[in-house]
Amino acid sequence: MTLFTLLVRVLKPATEPTGRWLLQGLTWIEKLDTGSVKDFQDKADIVIEEFVDVFTWEVVVYAVVIAVFVTPVAWGASEGVVPITVLGLWLSAIGSLSLARSAVRGKAGIVVGVRENASREINAADQSVPDQGAVRANCRHTVHGVFGAVILAVGFVIQITGTVVG
Repeated sequence: MTLFTLLVRVLKPATEPTGRWLLQGLTWIEKLDTGSVKDFQDKADIVIEEFVDVFTWEVVVYAVVIAVFVTPVAWGASEGVVPITVLGLWLSAIGSLSLARSAVRGKAGIVVGVRENASREINAADQSVPDQGAVRANCRHTVHGVFGAVILAVGFVIQITGTVVG
């Protein structure tokens, strides 16, 4: 068992309500017609479980990335060694990379996307079986997009604050 797996198991009870709340908020914003989807609730339950798993894993990953890359800069800013705007730049860079990670797909993401489209065509009559890999990939892209947007916004706010105050 890796350290990440252990952290995910420990943090899952704490992050699960947040993941469910976030997915509910994103669903509310989206406003799709779900009446035409066969077995929507069964599929929604699968998506919720996948989203919570991906969300919990990414909370651990982003916490480690921020601890490793941002904490030294934050300490330097608090000691006056590094301008506070550098901290904002670091957070903006991490947020930008996360947004790019949500939009740019590698070989695996492309294969999953192709498989998802092919399974839609093959299973047009039977829509009750969602492609597990496609669901997980879409959840991962959504979580990266949300984390990226939040971290990028925080980075911009810190840069603006550092510029105005400093």
